[in-house]
Amino acid sequence: MGAAAAPVVVPTGAAALPFGRRLWNILLLGAGWCCTASALFVQISNTSLTAATIEGGGPALQTLPVALFTLAAAAAVLPAAVAMRAWGRKPVVVLVACLGIMGACLELLSLHRGGFGLLTFGALLQGPSFSVANNYRFMAAEFSPPHFRPRAISIVVLCGVPAAVVGPEFARQALLALPPIGGFLVLIGVQVALLLLMLCVDWRSLAAIEAAGDAAAAGAAAEARTAAAGGKRPGGGAEAAAAAAGAASGSKSSGSGAASAPDPKSGGGGGAFSAAPDPEKGRLEAPLLSYRALLLHQAFIAPALICAGSFSGMSALMNITGPEIIRSRGASALSMSVWVIEAHIVGMYLPGLFSADLIRWIGAPLTSVFGCALLLAGNAIYYGGIAPAVFFAGMVVVGLGWHFAYVGASAAIVAVYAREPRRKLMVQGATDTTVIALTGLAIGSAPALAHAMGWVPFISLWMGLHGALFLVAAEFAARGWLQRRRAAAAAAAETEAAAGAADGSAAAAAAAALDAPKGGL
Repeated sequence: MGAAAAPVVVPTGAAALPFGRRLWNILLLGAGWCCTASALFVQISNTSLTAATIEGGGPALQTLPVALFTLAAAAAVLPAAVAMRAWGRKPVVVLVACLGIMGACLELLSLHRGGFGLLTFGALLQGPSFSVANNYRFMAAEFSPPHFRPRAISIVVLCGVPAAVVGPEFARQALLALPPIGGFLVLIGVQVALLLLMLCVDWRSLAAIEAAGDAAAAGAAAEARTAAAGGKRPGGGAEAAAAAAGAASGSKSSGSGAASAPDPKSGGGGGAFSAAPDPEKGRLEAPLLSYRALLLHQAFIAPALICAGSFSGMSALMNITGPEIIRSRGASALSMSVWVIEAHIVGMYLPGLFSADLIRWIGAPLTSVFGCALLLAGNAIYYGGIAPAVFFAGMVVVGLGWHFAYVGASAAIVAVYAREPRRKLMVQGATDTTVIALTGLAIGSAPALAHAMGWVPFISLWMGLHGALFLVAAEFAARGWLQRRRAAAAAAAETEAAAGAADGSAAAAAAAALDAPKGGL
């Protein structure tokens, strides 16, 4: 008999967190994302406009502050993930929020002294805040019971809807009322609001939830190693670890599910990830995967590419549409371009009302396929010509496509690290690094590519990239479907074999009873 696994000590803080408190924290994270999205839109509009006119700047340099903002965001993702692993979420989240406030204040100060250099440095300081805020959807999923995770992601993304008004409209009105400082005053206010919201999040309970999942996974991995060494099937120790995790996280309706096996529809099923700990059965078929194996697995690469490709494609089209409207219709079309972008932003975030239900009905991979198909359709609308109605329809459909592709792929990534909870920060960091880096590249290169290639070839370039993204999503969904079919067939065959063996044993027992000598006189 194999040696018993070491006892698992699971923190009890997670058990005391009812669902209402979890939902409150999810809403706080959603409000934080609203502030971040608002700050981003103010950054794109107000900072770029200021860079074109401030001392030391000019039209040729007007996109440099936003480009450095994006570069800083991409560079901060993995260091932030490592810091969160070492010191916890709260210190990192609060630190980057303070950097955001400092950067906004420096941008305001640059109007009076410092000029373009100080403006650019202020924009750069706000990049890490944006990169960490991209992680809010994953934090919300960790606050959630397993069945609520897709909806938690949708809630956070949905909270970006007010940013369509809060960001562009407040900045525009403030700029008109208090030129030229009004937009930066709004930016400072938004960054301060973000800090206050993050201070209200119950980070201690989130740490307890994460610790419960890590402890369960560690106990299950230890049991797997013990069983492998002794030639036994994993069992008791893993069952104890899973039971401890269940006790710490509560019932399925209120537990954290940090170590839970996610719904197969979430994606990422099969393959190497069948080695996940199952809290219902407490079985682990293989030890913890390495970072290399995890990040190079198709169950991670495909949804990470979908997240990054949908975000970069949407951003490129959004950033080129406004200037193209003004170029083709004249400066009087400024308000029209703002309305088109606002409608696009609403299209990006409003589907959060029902995207979680769609994921539950058809699964995360098929939701991503649907989103990529909408991205293709929105891209194709741009072939309709240079007209406000074409831009409006194209931007709205592209926004809808981005939402379903991005949220579906994010839910699939949650399923990946739910199976390996101790790897979640690295998985999240790798995902957001890819997203922000490719998005920054798309935003920075879009004007130059459109100018060099011409409008129709530029649209055709993104049509081809979105088509490739659709094929990636379709292959990912098909692979997951085939893996589930094979797993179901294997389970059915195993059940049938077990039933046949039981029938054979019963028949043998009956025959033995008939052949046995009869008692009597």
